[in-house]
Amino acid sequence: MKDPDILALAYLELRVLVTDDRDFGDLIFRLRHAHAGMIYLRLDTSQIHVRAQRMDDVLSSHEDLLEHFLVVTIDSIRVRRTADR
Repeated sequence: MKDPDILALAYLELRVLVTDDRDFGDLIFRLRHAHAGMIYLRLDTSQIHVRAQRMDDVLSSHEDLLEHFLVVTIDSIRVRRTADR
């Protein structure tokens, strides 16, 4: 599936999309595609235990903000609100 189709399906099903593909940020912020929430894993590792730990951190500390665009790095979790949220 193409990125816009994935984003549209996630929105239709009210699902938070988890990705390491930065193109989704462009769809949401520049092209203003609707979304139900996005977790962008901006991690410089493919080690599953690191990625799982950061997801656990997000879900335990930001569970009330999942409808926004969250940027997750090794050191931080940043919430970017879109114009309609």
